[in-house]
Amino acid sequence: MALVLVRQFREKKLSVATWILPVLPMVVGVLQLVLRDRDEPGSSIGLGLGVIAAGVVLGAVYGAVISVHRDSAGAVLFKAGWIAVPVWVLLIAIRTVFEKAGHHFDAPTSFGYLAISFGVMLLARTAGIAVRARPLAPGASATRTA
Repeated sequence: MALVLVRQFREKKLSVATWILPVLPMVVGVLQLVLRDRDEPGSSIGLGLGVIAAGVVLGAVYGAVISVHRDSAGAVLFKAGWIAVPVWVLLIAIRTVFEKAGHHFDAPTSFGYLAISFGVMLLARTAGIAVRARPLAPGASATRTA
């Protein structure tokens, strides 16, 4: 997790890999749910959908506050800056609540839902970056963070 967070401070180019990489944890999560956790009770599914929804919301917020600009050639560049820290802390807190709620309601919680929520958070962030970059001319900036 720390490595992923530290990588957010480097400026990166929006590329095909930026769109494909978030799909990998989602695939792992779906495989976990389908192959291993087929017999989950309904309350666990509700908790899982809740943590996935939280991933979408956090990803949208993250994409809205991240620094986005185009270089002189028109390529989209983004960099999270310090706003990444509270977003990641909140994400970890939500995942911890997910685990605790599962134990409280005696419902098994699954790594599959957590992996999917991580993937959808990154995908929502990437979508936010792409939407914010569309109207920018080469060399322009849509920076909202310090």
